[in-house]
Amino acid sequence: MIKRGENESLLNYFNRITRNRKELDLSYEQWQELLIGENKYSSENCRKAYYIISPLLEILAEEEKNRIVEGIESEEEKQNLLNEIERAKIELEKERKKKQTINVEFNKLLRESAREELFYESMERAIKERPLYKVAPPLKINHNNKDGILAMSDFHYGREVTIKGLNGEIINEYNNDIFKKRMNDLLSQTIDICLDRGIEHLHIMNLADCIDGILRVSQLRSLQTGVIDSVIEFSEFLAEWLNELSSYVRIDYYQCWGNHDEVRVLTGKKGDFPHENVNKIIMKFLELSLSNNTNVVIHNEDLPYIYFDICGSKVFGYHGEDKNLPKTLKWFEDIYGVSIDYIFGGHLHSQSLETVGMGSHADKQAIRIPSICSIDDYSMNLHSSSRAGANIFIFEEGKGKKSTEDIWLK
Repeated sequence: MIKRGENESLLNYFNRITRNRKELDLSYEQWQELLIGENKYSSENCRKAYYIISPLLEILAEEEKNRIVEGIESEEEKQNLLNEIERAKIELEKERKKKQTINVEFNKLLRESAREELFYESMERAIKERPLYKVAPPLKINHNNKDGILAMSDFHYGREVTIKGLNGEIINEYNNDIFKKRMNDLLSQTIDICLDRGIEHLHIMNLADCIDGILRVSQLRSLQTGVIDSVIEFSEFLAEWLNELSSYVRIDYYQCWGNHDEVRVLTGKKGDFPHENVNKIIMKFLELSLSNNTNVVIHNEDLPYIYFDICGSKVFGYHGEDKNLPKTLKWFEDIYGVSIDYIFGGHLHSQSLETVGMGSHADKQAIRIPSICSIDDYSMNLHSSSRAGANIFIFEEGKGKKSTEDIWLK
């Protein structure tokens, strides 16, 4: 409070606004004006006066307190007054600390917000300086009551994997070059399926773990590329990949959050920084890079989950850390108060499908997606694995999911 209190002496008022100048957000000139009623000295002179007057006011306030106390004859009344003064000082100090804490947190938020804005502004400038992708003309919309979902997951870009069999043969080998070959194979097969099955509109669900972030010390050995370089390289590749696919089919692109995409302190736990996720950077990169492509819509909602309607069916996508997808479907329905006909998850690097119950047009299903990375040490430990792959699901208006195309990658 800047105004003088109703029963506050002038000396106590001057002392209070001087002690709490910073917490009250008063400049030296404003402080001077409250003391003498006008602004007649320079900022520098006010600053010097502040550091001279501040200790003097403390001494005068203490002397006034002692004078008032000495004028009271009853020892009990003296003690009561002293206690009251001490309580008032404690309350004032508490309010001062509260204000300090609020200011510290507010300034911290401002710094973080400014850094984030500066980062995205720098990214936007860098992308605008690059030559734009050559994009296909807008595709004709025929409304054939049929849409597709391409579900893909667990790319782990930046990681090197070599899994050997009992006789020393290589079961799976993975690195950045193999990632690109598999994604190009996925692109080719996706185009063929869309043309063959008459799919003109494709919803792409990226179920995360785009890069292989460092979750534990042992992963340092398997990183082919640093985390930041991985994010940039993956984003550039995916933007070009989507741009190429958009010459054949209209795309709605969605992406959820993954555990490897989460920024963590090396020894930190999952969820320590749930909102510090490199997916934000990837989605912003795609949004900016493909802004001139009318055949691609990037759904950059900055949410950990995916939820949309396709041909009248409600689809939910998340990374899939929970092993019991049917139970998770019910939980998400309860917690968000929505209907879910199909839930999609990745994470286990394996494929599966379970019926959960009756949906709006067909059975409710919990679907586990294979990975682009394929079998690695993690899936070996879980005894859970599939070949590298992805799935295309074909939906028809009012009929739900009518067919599935398994795409197995070289």
